[in-house]
Amino acid sequence: MTGAADATAALIGGRYRLRELLGVGGSAAVYAADDTVIGGRFAVKLLHPHLCADAAHRQAFLAEAMKVQRIQHPNVVGVHGSGLHDAAGVLTPWIAFDLLTGATLQERIAAHGPLDAAEASAVLAGVLSGLSAAHRSDLIHRDLSPQNIILELAPPPPNAAITSDMVRIVDFGLADATGRSTVGGDVLLSGHDGEADDVGIIGSVQYMSPEQALGKPVRAASDLYQAGAILSFVLTGRVPFLRRSARETMMAHVVAPPPVPSALAASTAVLDRVVAKAMAKTPAHRYRSADDFRLALDAAVESSRVPRIAEIRGDSDPSPIGDRARAADDVDDVETLASTLRYPHGAAPSNPLPSLSDPSADADDAEARPAAQRFAVTVSAFVAVVLVVIAAWGVIAASGSTTSTPTIAPLSSATPSAPATAQEPPVLPAAPTPQQIETLTIEVPLLNGTLAGVDATLRAAGLQLGAVDRVDAPAAVETVIAQQIAPGVRVAPGSAIGVAVASGYNTVPAVGGMTVSSATLTLHGAGFVVAAVPSDAPGGAVVIDTTPAIGSSARVGTAIVLRVSGGPTPEPSATSVPGG
Repeated sequence: MTGAADATAALIGGRYRLRELLGVGGSAAVYAADDTVIGGRFAVKLLHPHLCADAAHRQAFLAEAMKVQRIQHPNVVGVHGSGLHDAAGVLTPWIAFDLLTGATLQERIAAHGPLDAAEASAVLAGVLSGLSAAHRSDLIHRDLSPQNIILELAPPPPNAAITSDMVRIVDFGLADATGRSTVGGDVLLSGHDGEADDVGIIGSVQYMSPEQALGKPVRAASDLYQAGAILSFVLTGRVPFLRRSARETMMAHVVAPPPVPSALAASTAVLDRVVAKAMAKTPAHRYRSADDFRLALDAAVESSRVPRIAEIRGDSDPSPIGDRARAADDVDDVETLASTLRYPHGAAPSNPLPSLSDPSADADDAEARPAAQRFAVTVSAFVAVVLVVIAAWGVIAASGSTTSTPTIAPLSSATPSAPATAQEPPVLPAAPTPQQIETLTIEVPLLNGTLAGVDATLRAAGLQLGAVDRVDAPAAVETVIAQQIAPGVRVAPGSAIGVAVASGYNTVPAVGGMTVSSATLTLHGAGFVVAAVPSDAPGGAVVIDTTPAIGSSARVGTAIVLRVSGGPTPEPSATSVPGG
């Protein structure tokens, strides 16, 4: 081979000359590369050599390029080519992307701290624009996190204001068509906060939606939940649910109320309702689309520029009375847990819980209402509150007096009246102190273990066991896997706390097309064991079917028989592990 041929063979795809290493992930490495055909620099992603021997891994890797090429949007990283490179006998798949020169959103927050409401909204506007394009292509990202969002801050200086056109969404390795779950154990999808692998769920633990954490189908609303979680992070500098382990974090996404950013950063209160709606536990209570989410952000930021009642009065509390009066509308986000637990397979009725009105419709109306109209309503609400307070003071003063009804003096008199005696204003009852609240309420404990043990724990705490819902899950029968009210919430003594317990059964996951090792991990995560694989099965054997069949319900602990390509299939066995 001539020197020129040697040089050409070393080029990835016959055109990209690798330069410096940019980053390394669980399945691939990314290099800067020069394009020797059209010039310019790009980023080239290469599958790790030890994974290249498996055709299924190569195909899964290249699938990312085909997904991203369907989108073509300025807020989504661009793909310029992909293929297989013969690296001296090892077929190495590659993908050429735009070379992004900025930092990840994670790095930006770590270096400079949280963003204000306006800049956070600009970041999310870019993310949501990219998501909208992906969703129109029937593609769900499923792995949004601050690490997968790049801010191209160059050539502007680092302290320049962030705008939506600086945002790029990257890493579509977990993206898929709508309606698919992320239950699995494929090596190309692992490494995303890897502790989640022990329960068979793939994704970024700190940002996954409740339905993704439960192994349910993932749709556009799941991406919007993750975008809401990212919004909470950029406003506060903290992940939405800080827990001790990946499993506890995933359960917090399922049962804990949405975070309130202003609890950590008071200036972000204008976006509290936006975060709460985006992170509602039930997908139907979130924004209808990425475009609706973006419009709500714009309206919220715009409303912060409208004069507030507190500023007119000179109060120190900057919260508009109108916002306080409507805060109760978000109760739907607290109530959705019951439907999530009772109907784990998405078969919940349209109104699983009673409510006085449709909160989501009210929220939509509030977001669409012009700022001037909202301000007029706020002023009217303030006047009404003042009138009610004046009337209340009058009633209290009258009820506390022992004298007869006072006589009203004429408007004019020849004899000057004596100066009125100043009266002490009535003393209103003080609000209960935190200590009094703590005395009058009980903190809900963390509930885990067997149903009998949880019942005893609740009784010891002065509470009682509420509704018990049995759901399919990778846990032993009667094991408590979720609770209706999150740990740490204070409730009245004797309150009933509902729980969800494992039914003892689970659905055999879809492992067809996976390698034996990936299928084994997935089945273990679903609570099953795997029967012995034929010794003469080829190393790259792919699962064709299972016994019991994929999608059927089987007792947790059942030994699943794998039918693989290129080898005999062992006889089905009904054995299961003890205690399954």
